[in-house]
Amino acid sequence: MNFAVELEEKRKILDEIDEKIAKLFLDRLKTVKEIGSIKKENNLDILDKTREEKIIQKMNFYASDLAEKEYLVGIYKNVMEESRKAQS
Repeated sequence: MNFAVELEEKRKILDEIDEKIAKLFLDRLKTVKEIGSIKKENNLDILDKTREEKIIQKMNFYASDLAEKEYLVGIYKNVMEESRKAQS
């Protein structure tokens, strides 16, 4: 198999993964907004550092090496920042 065919096959796999991730992120956004409403109704702060630290710890658990940990933690720090914006 030549590299162009292999590259195209790998990109198709990425496209399928990206579609799944996008759908999951939109599901997550809906839930984040619902959580934001609950927090507002109960006068709770949007930022919950303890919860965010637990999420980061989970990401570290899922990763098998330092590079994966940095990758997941970086992504989830951005996800949590966007989640706080959506809750505001």
